[in-house]
Amino acid sequence: DEFMDVLSKYDYPQDFFSCRNVRLHKVVISEEFMGQDVSLIESKLSIVLSGIRNNLHSEFVLFSDEKAIEITRKIWIARNIKNAISRNEIFLAYQPIIDIEKKDIVGAEALCRWRSSENGDIPPYHFISVAENIGLIHELGEFILKSAFRDYNELRERFGFCDTFMLHLNISPLQLNEFKFYEKFLALIREYDVDVKHICLEITETIMDNITDFFYDNIVELRANGVSISLDDFGCGLSNLQQFCKIEPDCIKID
Repeated sequence: DEFMDVLSKYDYPQDFFSCRNVRLHKVVISEEFMGQDVSLIESKLSIVLSGIRNNLHSEFVLFSDEKAIEITRKIWIARNIKNAISRNEIFLAYQPIIDIEKKDIVGAEALCRWRSSENGDIPPYHFISVAENIGLIHELGEFILKSAFRDYNELRERFGFCDTFMLHLNISPLQLNEFKFYEKFLALIREYDVDVKHICLEITETIMDNITDFFYDNIVELRANGVSISLDDFGCGLSNLQQFCKIEPDCIKID
């Protein structure tokens, strides 16, 4: 059931966060919207509610116009990202990695991009997180791997690479949480005839919460088969020394 209640005894919206006798799973608290039509406020509240129903980490959200815009964006992404993959609106751009001393390109990082025919360029930090939240990261991740391996062979034939060239691929910890993910990954390596010694998987440290034993199992198997592991955004996230030692990254990136 959904209902709206106006509470006037709280001087500040934040005061309601301390109220623990409200037996509701989700509560949205609005700031003062003096002069706005009630139906307009109800419409905005409905948008926010639809966006937080599946959020298990928070019971309370402080309502604002900015929050409504953010939720509207996330809902649009969730509804359109799957079709964007099939329409090839999502693609990879490659950022060269340069050895300054040798003045030579020694690698490249594959960066996922979305150029929507409706809304233009969608930042990856917007749509990747939505894909993770709605369970589409595995499909998106497989699409990225296939695209990268296909592009790798084409680029190698066109430009030629040195023996130490490394292709860096960003991978979600949620993919590594998947049981025997390494088998799927290595199957794609064989399918596209990619030399595994030229592949480095980058794990973003800032989202390394809720990782499972499968995560570490996959890391061990991937490394045993020649895949390099890099830890991105090192020092900015949730990993601790124990996690760092278990991952044993071949390199770290400090942003």
